[in-house]
Amino acid sequence: MTEQFDKAAKQAILGILEKHVGEDARIGRDRLRIEVSLRLGGGSFLISDQISDRKMRSLIEDLRFDDPQGAWICSSLKGGYFTARDFEELDRFTSADIHRAKKLFTRVRKQRETAGLTESKQLKLEI
Repeated sequence: MTEQFDKAAKQAILGILEKHVGEDARIGRDRLRIEVSLRLGGGSFLISDQISDRKMRSLIEDLRFDDPQGAWICSSLKGGYFTARDFEELDRFTSADIHRAKKLFTRVRKQRETAGLTESKQLKLEI
């Protein structure tokens, strides 16, 4: 897909999510994908015009990283995406992600220790 397509898809995502403010107004991932596809297809809906779920999630991640408006995109554990209503809601969402990341890092560290991979090859010295 082209850079022009990605830009149009990102604008469609932002346009749709600006109408879904707050977790209670979240939009399901499949519904968001369909609405993005409809906008990109000019209102028609052909299977060939559908944006893939993977592509849409990738574009949302890009928006979260690089776009001030996109940085407010949240996803709910209940399912769906929304734009955070305020800093408090955004903080709650990002704090939950930090917690999940810490748990994942702890699991990987423990798994590596249990498997005997605790020493870094770069730090191992031959004596």
